Amino acid sequence: MNILDEFNTDNPCPSTSGIAPKKRKSANLSQWKRSVIRKSIATGRGYLNYKGSEIGERKTGPDCCCKKCKCFVQINEEDRKLILENFNKLEETYVQNVYLGGLIKTENVERERSKTGTGKKRSCSHKYYIKLGNRNIQICRNGFASIHGVSKKRVDNVAKEYRDPTVTTPAQSNRGKHQNRPNRIPSEWVSKVESHIRSFPRRESHYSRNKSSVIICLQS
Repeated sequence: MNILDEFNTDNPCPSTSGIAPKKRKSANLSQWKRSVIRKSIATGRGYLNYKGSEIGERKTGPDCCCKKCKCFVQINEEDRKLILENFNKLEETYVQNVYLGGLIKTENVERERSKTGTGKKRSCSHKYYIKLGNRNIQICRNGFASIHGVSKKRVDNVAKEYRDPTVTTPAQSNRGKHQNRPNRIPSEWVSKVESHIRSFPRRESHYSRNKSSVIICLQS
């Protein structure tokens, strides 16, 4: 029960029939700053970050200059633009990660090349592909990240999800799903403020009685 409900219980007043109560405007979550930024990041559009700095739109990265796969030679500029446009149309980071994960193939390490024998051994290796029509073209990791306009760290994070052969889709992001809320007002403070407001002498509003039955005024 909020404060107004308690006031109405202590000081009931007749309601006026035929007058519709005012509707509170519902919050449009899609227009919130964080929602706009989140969607702009996913779709690759330019935006202003929380500090007010302008962030440019997502673009194809630099040529990886890969001598083995020759990524930017196998995939011409027109195809690279089409791949990036289709990637931005997904509009959700999780869906994009699922798409990227479907182009990454995880295999066991065929041969160890550690010279000293003390280095950290890899549990698996990854191969990266670009699908053009019915063809699956193998490219390097740097070229894979550049063509999709994402960072190599993001590619690595997606690849880590598929180290387990039983995993078919990456895990959902847990961002914001925590109880660390430094700006939250403690419930004890809220209770004290409400208790303090209830201690004031109050009376029904005379001029607004015909329009609303929830307005309470302080006594003069």
